[in-house]
Amino acid sequence: MMALLSLLVGSAWATTYTVTTEAQLRNAMGLVAPGDTIDFDASVGTLTLTGGLGALPVLDDDNVTIDGGGHVVLDGSAISGDGLVVRGASGVTVRGLEIVGFSGVGVLFDDADYATLGGTGVGNVVRGNGGAGVRLTDSDDVVVVDNVVGLTSADIADGNCIATSACGGLEIGPLSGRAHVEDNVVSGNAGEGIRLQGDGALLQGNIIGGDAAGNVARPNDRAGVFVFGRVLVPLSGPDWCERLVMEGNFVIGNDGHGILLGLRSSGATLRSNFVGLGVSAAVGNGLSGIYMASQTMGHRVQGSAQVPTYVGNNGGSGIVIDGSGHTVDGAVIGLTQSTSEGNAEYGIRVLGNTYPHDVTAAHHIGTTLGNRVSDNDLGGIWVDAPNTVVEGNTIGLDFAATGGAGNGANVAGAAQAFGGILVTAPVPATAIAPEV
Repeated sequence: MMALLSLLVGSAWATTYTVTTEAQLRNAMGLVAPGDTIDFDASVGTLTLTGGLGALPVLDDDNVTIDGGGHVVLDGSAISGDGLVVRGASGVTVRGLEIVGFSGVGVLFDDADYATLGGTGVGNVVRGNGGAGVRLTDSDDVVVVDNVVGLTSADIADGNCIATSACGGLEIGPLSGRAHVEDNVVSGNAGEGIRLQGDGALLQGNIIGGDAAGNVARPNDRAGVFVFGRVLVPLSGPDWCERLVMEGNFVIGNDGHGILLGLRSSGATLRSNFVGLGVSAAVGNGLSGIYMASQTMGHRVQGSAQVPTYVGNNGGSGIVIDGSGHTVDGAVIGLTQSTSEGNAEYGIRVLGNTYPHDVTAAHHIGTTLGNRVSDNDLGGIWVDAPNTVVEGNTIGLDFAATGGAGNGANVAGAAQAFGGILVTAPVPATAIAPEV
């Protein structure tokens, strides 16, 4: 007699499969129809999958839910391949599971539009997998909420990507549009925290590179967030990664750059983020806070009068600008209202024309709100690129602009150290001096 319990719920056609054993789980995954749910008996703790049985069945029916209830661990350390795979199905939900030890990807959404991973209070823990913790390929409008990717439930690093190099804890592929990634902790992974190629993504309220409280470093080994496009094969021009929005994230403690806007990325808006500043502690990134690479276009770093973008305590510069047509306005770089949070190099560093089409559109450092740039170790703003407008900024003063908080003071006399603004790019005779 099959021990699998089936209960009719919701409608005459929706079934809930409540499972206790690995065999029942595999059977349920093979039996589910659109609208069904798989959950687990309260007695289930860790299900260690049996190596000889191979990978779990693929979920390929629409609107299926698999719910671990917050107490079930799926341990894939004895099998080869990916963990939970959703392929060719729409509206699938995965929640309340701890997914650990698979040699491949922990959770893979492939051609799986409108999927949900986690949810408020019902997120998953995805850790210790050989490939990415979570990967979206050719999957639009996926929601990823309240998950922990790369840490244990006890806040100890147990990163994903342990068997591959070009890898992120959470990967959003080039054909996966409009991903919504909110209130997750993505830390401790052996590659980047978030590796993003899909257009129109929203990253909001996440902690990337820190513990769950946002005050202690749990570094991702490279950048916290890496955004990049691709070159199509056969060559037909680049496929740009466009229109990322990042708002209210803590990007802290990563070994590389905090946010790397890489080759063939354009039109990102980074608004009111905390880069190198934890919830109540200084937790800098190892390299620069925000780095806009060559062959990038039209990125915006901005804040509001109420919540600026804060960038401090990073091992490189606060913000590095290459590419073309970028804007920084409403940022506070190197300080807060009450503390010094200086970056180890420059507040803002504008690089000069490293690719033939860079700086074809002007960079703007300050537009409406201006930026506050103070207390950085080597200098305030270094402009080494043509076609750069610097206006309306407060440089070298404290937050209230009533006292000194100079740049370059910590390494007086060091090579390439200066105070407020250094312009080394060719300047036409008609240029207007920087306005501060």
